[in-house]
Amino acid sequence: MFRSWKAGLFLILMILIVGSGCARQTGPGTVLPLSTPTMAGSLPDNGHGATALTAYPIAEAQAKQWNSQAVLYQIPVARLMEKNLGLPSDLLGWFFMFKVPGSPVEYYIKVVQGRVLGVTEAQPIIIGEAPYTYLPIDLVTLPIGNDAAFRLFMEDGGKDYLTLHPRPIFDYRLVHLEGQPNPVWSIFDAANLDQPPLFNVDAVTGQEVGDPFAK
Repeated sequence: MFRSWKAGLFLILMILIVGSGCARQTGPGTVLPLSTPTMAGSLPDNGHGATALTAYPIAEAQAKQWNSQAVLYQIPVARLMEKNLGLPSDLLGWFFMFKVPGSPVEYYIKVVQGRVLGVTEAQPIIIGEAPYTYLPIDLVTLPIGNDAAFRLFMEDGGKDYLTLHPRPIFDYRLVHLEGQPNPVWSIFDAANLDQPPLFNVDAVTGQEVGDPFAK
């Protein structure tokens, strides 16, 4: 069992590093079907085991113990968080980032197999004007979860990616940035985290979009 950990103040850098341009050739604006029934049971491992929605209530309960006003602001890339915090990556799980609206303090929770494995607080150091403003996310009401986002990816280029990269390590990010209409799921290959997302999809409409961090 891991101990709870305390991170440094570098987490904002990690988030900005992965927010580079989109790698997909199919551009934003494409509306994709939500699922293909014939693919059921034949999808490759999409990572993490349980869905983000399944893990979320455990994280929310922990966050409310930290502060009763805490709300979800981001699901960061789990394996990038593990790398920056020096944690082992053999236990698949989810990170959730909570904040109290108006406060700069970020509260990160890792959930694995139905239990909280660790927590950390961080306060990003930003020189000048913040490049992005995160908005709260109501994960429970989103029509597109990470499992649906993964199906969309597989139906629109994911199979081709697998032919060229037979051992991917899929990972996810969910953010809602100010100025953008809805939260966006992004799918990464954690074996190449220095590369931009493989796929980005609007978590409300199911429409393929660009990387929310791309300028």
